[in-house]
Amino acid sequence: MKMTTRKEQLYNTMLKFEGTFFPESLKNRLSGTDADSRSLRVDPEKESLGKVRRRLILKQTRSA
Repeated sequence: MKMTTRKEQLYNTMLKFEGTFFPESLKNRLSGTDADSRSLRVDPEKESLGKVRRRLILKQTRSA
């Protein structure tokens, strides 16, 4: 009986798999995330205005 000496490659993540077999596709996909990260960012001005609004409401309800 003849045994093969070929080792099987194990890929733990999809990034490693895509990096091996589809490097250009992975590169294009990862370079596009910079524009997407800006759309997910919370506007700091709106966040700070929300905090101020909550504090004012809290003070008004305590004084009433």
